Amino acid sequence: EEGRCPMCGRDMALTRHHLVPRAAHSMMRKRFGRDPRELSRTVLICRPCHSAVHRAESETSLALEWDTLDKLMRHPELVKWCAFAS
Repeated sequence: EEGRCPMCGRDMALTRHHLVPRAAHSMMRKRFGRDPRELSRTVLICRPCHSAVHRAESETSLALEWDTLDKLMRHPELVKWCAFAS
């Protein structure tokens, strides 16, 4: 899908980022009782930003601490990345 990336603002192909990484779904259900619908939330971002998100934090950290677009947009490394990429 083409569109404007909400992170860097560039117009390009977008990919679906799971705000709670799929690898962490089982842990989040068992330990924290998170609802499967909540775990399946996604945001469309460009591939370079998607890669930057996964370089910035581990899957567990993304699931526990960086599980919204607003939070990701405040991550120090991603703030730098987005300023560079835009």
